[in-house]
Amino acid sequence: MPKRIHWNPLPKSKLINTIFTKLPECVVDFNLLNEFFCRHDSEIKAEEERVQIVVEAQKVLESKRIGDMAVCISSVKATAEEIVDAINNLDEYILDEDTLNKLIRICPT
Repeated sequence: MPKRIHWNPLPKSKLINTIFTKLPECVVDFNLLNEFFCRHDSEIKAEEERVQIVVEAQKVLESKRIGDMAVCISSVKATAEEIVDAINNLDEYILDEDTLNKLIRICPT
């Protein structure tokens, strides 16, 4: 279930004498709008996982290192599970050379 877009349509009475009355009628594809502008549950869950990783790291690592890790993890458009699976399966679609180098650089030593 996608998150709703938080906006309310204007009633037609408020559109009188505005630029919108001069525009031609148009059909709005709300499914397409939802696809482009709604955050889906999987995206929300992935973001929560990233935040949880950063929160757990804050307990052990220094703040500069945590910031570097957060930037790196947020640049990888995959969940922690997907990253682990990509490493195990050598998936070059998710983990290209640059991404692998970033992950190696932030690995704890």
